Amino acid sequence: MIVIAVLAGEIIRAGNEISHRTHAPSIEVSMRPWLISALEFILPYVLDNYRQKSHPLFFIHVNFRYVNVSIARSAVDLIYSIVSKEVRSFYDDVDLCCPSKWRLELSADHGDNLHNLLLGEESNTDMSFSRSEVWMLAAALGAEILVTNSLSCSIPPDSAAEKTISSFINAENIDAHDIPALFSDISNITIKVFRKYEKNFKRRLEHVYTNGGEELRRSIYEGLSHLASVSLLTTSLNPPTDYSHLPDNSILRAVIDLFSTNSACTKEALHDLLPVLVNQVRSDGRNLPPLDLQSVLSAVDYRHDSEARLNLLLLAIQQREEYMIYELTRPQYLNSNSSNPFPYLLCISQNLSAFLAILPRSRLKVILDHLLEFSIQNEDKGREILEHVDECGTNEIVFDALLRNAPSFDSPTDLLHTMTSLKSIDERFKGRVSAYVEIVYALQIAKQFATI
Repeated sequence: MIVIAVLAGEIIRAGNEISHRTHAPSIEVSMRPWLISALEFILPYVLDNYRQKSHPLFFIHVNFRYVNVSIARSAVDLIYSIVSKEVRSFYDDVDLCCPSKWRLELSADHGDNLHNLLLGEESNTDMSFSRSEVWMLAAALGAEILVTNSLSCSIPPDSAAEKTISSFINAENIDAHDIPALFSDISNITIKVFRKYEKNFKRRLEHVYTNGGEELRRSIYEGLSHLASVSLLTTSLNPPTDYSHLPDNSILRAVIDLFSTNSACTKEALHDLLPVLVNQVRSDGRNLPPLDLQSVLSAVDYRHDSEARLNLLLLAIQQREEYMIYELTRPQYLNSNSSNPFPYLLCISQNLSAFLAILPRSRLKVILDHLLEFSIQNEDKGREILEHVDECGTNEIVFDALLRNAPSFDSPTDLLHTMTSLKSIDERFKGRVSAYVEIVYALQIAKQFATI
């Protein structure tokens, strides 16, 4: 938050200098939406029950337990002190006077830690620097270290949490019933202590997860979903097979909520979150807690973003969502002339057997034509796609598509030998290909005579 505030100050300072030199309109005018979004991001951590008026700068899930309100006030104070009256008028109905009244104490008891000075909130003592000015200096000297230390020190020391995590790392046997108690006991662990044990804790947790049973894995993931400070560990663990037991405030459910129709999350942010929803598994054969896939489809710009489109297709396949699969296999999305069509077409070929069971014949014909067209034009990559098509070669629709796309002898890439060597090709196919070639040859001769 302090880094955002310092960045806001630098933007205003640079804008004023440029405007002064060039007589151009102030950069602050164009940056007002950014400044407002920065305040919208921080204000909920400063004011209770604050209702955001605009989109915040970031859409992230933050555990309030690890937010130091004093630091958040410092950030608001710094930003609010430099913005224009037009931006301030946006918050006429919000009481923002309080943060600017706080000052740091002039002196501190040397027996206390430095953070006690930085986080002191005494409005009636002798004043030295405002907190904003001190944080500006701190940012210049190394804000990351200072902010991290302050956040860690702001949580009361808990030696029991350190002993618990150390015992877990060194324990020989771990029982499923020990996991909930573990996360409960280390819920107050400071960032500084956690980073001290992070590497060994992560290795130990992965070992227990890999060798433990389903109940143990479920306990680990549930514990991680409550412990925001170590949520990075969830990316290295395979989640459990059923999410129905997870509480409403779990990480996965928070991500799903961002795809709802009421979400104000930007499309770019949703594109980044899509991979979180992919490859999730539930014991009932479906893949996620209740999720409106229609709202996901409308929330993501899959028409222009090829990566988002691929992730959506994977999600649709895993969720067995026929409408989404039909929508995402339109001809314009299968065009082999696009920038990088191979991953998308490969994904379709790998799931061709499922498509044959749910899609209408007309759409399957379009899909197969594009798959075979790409295979003919790209021998190296095309062979892999062709192998997946061959696995479904006994299907009549696939058989007809193979015949329809058999290249003539004058094509740039002669794939005829490759196609006739496929497992799905029998004498019936070869006979029809021979007849096809004879007809093509006759037409070519007739065309030559027509031009004489």
